[in-house]
Formats: sequence, C-alpha cells, structure tokens
Amino acid sequence: MRTLDHEMRKVPFRREDVGLSLEDIALLESNGVVFLVENEYSMPEIYRHGLNFKATRLPWSRRSGE
Repeated sequence: MRTLDHEMRKVPFRREDVGLSLEDIALLESNGVVFLVENEYSMPEIYRHGLNFKATRLPWSRRSGE
C-alpha cells in the first residue's frame, strides 16, 4: 500500500482499484488494518495517517442520491 500513487490513497476504496489480491485484503482485515463497509474498505485513523491515506468521507455515510 505504500507504493500506491498519492491520488489513489483515499478511503473508502475498492480492493480492485488499489490492486490488492484477495489474500492481501484478507491479511489486512484479519489484522485490523482495513474493514469492509457497504462493499468498500476503510481503515482506522492510525493506519490512514501512517500510510498517508486521505478520508474522502466516512465509510458508513451514504452518497448523495442513494
């Protein structure tokens, strides 16, 4: 995840969009680095900060129009 381009470092994200395999995402989930909410992944603030990810919205908030 540290090798992602800066513009890709946003949460929530989709696994496919950031190029993580099923095994990668399973490992991150089992260690509490990411969590799945409504088909998108987010991460706790401590990991977002450490990996320089930007929160574009809360993972559980609805997008307008939904």
